[in-house]
Amino acid sequence: MSEDDKLIEYDALLLDLFLDILHDLHELYELSAKYEGKHEPKKLEELGKVLTSLDPGDSIVISKAFSHMLNLANLAEEVQIAYRRRIKKLKKGDFVDESSAATESDIEETFKRLVSDLGKSPEEIFDALKNQTVDLVLTAHPTQSVRRSLLQKHGRIRDCLAQLYTKDITPDDKQELDESLQREVSNPRVTPELSMWRCTDEFRVAADVIHRNSRKDAAKHYIEFWKTIPPTEPYRVVLGDVRDTLYHTRERTRQLLSNGISDIPEEATFTDVEQFLEPLELCYRSLCSSGDRPIADGTLLDFLRQVSTFGLSLVRLDIRQEDWSEERRQEWLLAELRGKRPLFGLDLPKTEEIADVLDTFKVISELPSDCFGAYIISMATSPSDVLVVELLQRECHTAATLEHGMNPPVSPKPEWRALLDGMVVVATEEYRSVVFQEPRFVEYFRLATPELEYGRMNIGSRPSKRKPSGGIESLRAISWIFAWTLTRFHLPVWLDFGAAFKYAIKKDVRNLHMLQDMYKHWPFF
Repeated sequence: MSEDDKLIEYDALLLDLFLDILHDLHELYELSAKYEGKHEPKKLEELGKVLTSLDPGDSIVISKAFSHMLNLANLAEEVQIAYRRRIKKLKKGDFVDESSAATESDIEETFKRLVSDLGKSPEEIFDALKNQTVDLVLTAHPTQSVRRSLLQKHGRIRDCLAQLYTKDITPDDKQELDESLQREVSNPRVTPELSMWRCTDEFRVAADVIHRNSRKDAAKHYIEFWKTIPPTEPYRVVLGDVRDTLYHTRERTRQLLSNGISDIPEEATFTDVEQFLEPLELCYRSLCSSGDRPIADGTLLDFLRQVSTFGLSLVRLDIRQEDWSEERRQEWLLAELRGKRPLFGLDLPKTEEIADVLDTFKVISELPSDCFGAYIISMATSPSDVLVVELLQRECHTAATLEHGMNPPVSPKPEWRALLDGMVVVATEEYRSVVFQEPRFVEYFRLATPELEYGRMNIGSRPSKRKPSGGIESLRAISWIFAWTLTRFHLPVWLDFGAAFKYAIKKDVRNLHMLQDMYKHWPFF
């Protein structure tokens, strides 16, 4: 057999295998659609027989194909929602044409509701927006399980669909968009959903070296540029001081981290973000007053926003520590909080664990408040866990703030709390009866989810289990939720929901109206 004949034979073999998979996929889709439409038990049985008859390789391919179909359905729905939103705004006359209508959630509608429904003035809304805090969270947890390559592919599909919705599209444009969609959609296997490659330390080091060398090589051109600008130029004088102070801040930080001491005085550094913003805002106001607002609203305004967002610490640190054993603890803690005497002296004998906690609060008290976010009490279960933290914060001279929105929720009614307390008991019993008391649940969990495989993956900041030898109860929350999310089953979301609501309504039919009232007026619920 010649090489050409072999190629033809192998090509035919692969084609036959691919067509077999497509046939199975089409059959499964038809059975699923029929069962969804009429809920015939026979169709579900047929579907189960076809699925169990597949070999492992075909099962993987078909499951990926269905996953891809769900992604495409989600993309189409997103574009449709955006299109309806644009049309709604066009009908209201807010925009001249379709292309200028907003595609994101309409913040203007929120403002209008605040003014018309809640009686808030524009000044109150403006003041509230000025004091809004947006926190950026950097985490090693796999909160985004979709590869960037696939996200970009989905973005291109979304753009094509959005363009197809426009009314003035020409036949040539439509053909080009159809071809683009076919390229993106028809072969999802080109871009795998998971990448087995991981960036090594060598790549990271090489990237840092390239970055440093490029800055060094560009420095001479940077210096030549500054030689053409007079040293007494006002903006250069102001920003030169900013540059020097930033340099001193960086060097002092490096020295303190490496040696614990620094020869650069604290007065020569930025210790507060307002010190950094002051000269930048001065330059901004100067440019605006001299008729150069377009320049001021360019990179300078972007930089002002970056400084306001990231401050001097880039991100806030959340402090997480384990909780401590209830009535007497609360009583003692409340008494200490009402008193003014110090909780303990400087010569307090400390174990390693106690010293770690107290030293943590000491560091919090010494650093600027904008460096920190929440203090997380891991595994806290009772009010005293929170009271302990408040007492230690006061002892170490730290402050806590509580932010309220413009429309704080109404206080829940006593009957709401009572009903919810009863539902919680039923829901907890139902949940635990399945997860901890069902004999084969662990076996089902291991087979139905990729929990074991997920635990072996080189992602995340901590092991998937708190105790390697423990069971389901030792799983971290992220591992538990992520395992069910990957199967699209979401069992933790709904498992105890039905039992709790069934209990409430069966106990008293009037509770249904109370639940509806709670849903409408109690954001927590």
